[in-house]
Amino acid sequence: MAPDASSTTITNGTNPNTKIQNTLLPHSTGVHRVDDGSDIYFETYVLPQDEPIVPEGCSKAKERVRLVAIQGFAAGAEAWQPLLLEMKELWGKQMDQTTVLEVLCIENRGLGKSSSPKKKSQYSTTILARDVLSVMDHVRWETAHICGFSMGGMVATKLAALAPDRVLSLICMSVTGGGTQALPRSWRAFKLAVKGLFAKTPVDRAYVDIKFHFSKHILRRKLCELVPPRLVKDVLLEEYVENHERVGPQPKEGFRGQLHAVLQHEVTKANINTIKSAGFPVWFLHGRADCVAMPKFAEKLARKLGAPCLIFSGGHLVFRENAMEVALLVRSICTGTSNPKGTLSKSLRLNVDVTAMPPSE
Repeated sequence: MAPDASSTTITNGTNPNTKIQNTLLPHSTGVHRVDDGSDIYFETYVLPQDEPIVPEGCSKAKERVRLVAIQGFAAGAEAWQPLLLEMKELWGKQMDQTTVLEVLCIENRGLGKSSSPKKKSQYSTTILARDVLSVMDHVRWETAHICGFSMGGMVATKLAALAPDRVLSLICMSVTGGGTQALPRSWRAFKLAVKGLFAKTPVDRAYVDIKFHFSKHILRRKLCELVPPRLVKDVLLEEYVENHERVGPQPKEGFRGQLHAVLQHEVTKANINTIKSAGFPVWFLHGRADCVAMPKFAEKLARKLGAPCLIFSGGHLVFRENAMEVALLVRSICTGTSNPKGTLSKSLRLNVDVTAMPPSE
């Protein structure tokens, strides 16, 4: 599997110009030690950024909307930056300013500032879900909207089955049912996977990763706002190499452990029944050009859960390539202010090729 990593934002959607944005600084960071002794790193964000945190119960306290964000395979907490930046814009444009968005970004065990246990048995989507619940306990979040991307979507699904009373909504991005569904299914994906295994330099690795993560359409787009204009592919290649040099490679134990978690993942009938009976909203968001997680597997899981599946025009990193549209949907789901499908105007749907699969009967 290709690492699910990103930092600057490159979007493909209604905005005619692909854009690059800076990172958003976290409100706080921390490390929490879970029951097995592993350390889990996390970041929190508050939007609007200049909004003071007023204790709940105070007459001046605004309604808090809490979102837990769980990243994918080999991706750290900072990979959520594209979505956070779009959410910042949306929350800053609120007319009534009645709500404050708090986001808790989890860095899964196996990389970055979190521990990388040596044994594969210390990695499973259930274990990772318990890590998230433990961090929620640590920051005293009783309930939250749960959002997971790729492997993080698998973890989010397990969390929803483990503790449905703590879930306000479940948002799964670019996810499959795990197991063999996580293996390359197309000839293009297989070739990229082989190239990735034999990549000897950061440039070789980055070249494979950007092809895994983004649609061909966006990679061929020219950034005319740069002087001189450059292709998105070239900008991303440079960014990925810089990130590799700054962060370093994922520990081998973490790579093997997270891969083990993905391949062993299964959404059981009991999991499905628990989630369906809990009654919270469930949404699937996926890129039509995703060659890592095939859209048909997301649609299959959505049917089992009786949930809608929105198919965007982008690739695997749907929260980045379609950042604005995904942010609009996430805000609508989390605030419950309107039907998420209705949030996208007719023209917006046409531009980003969004379709909705109705829930199964």
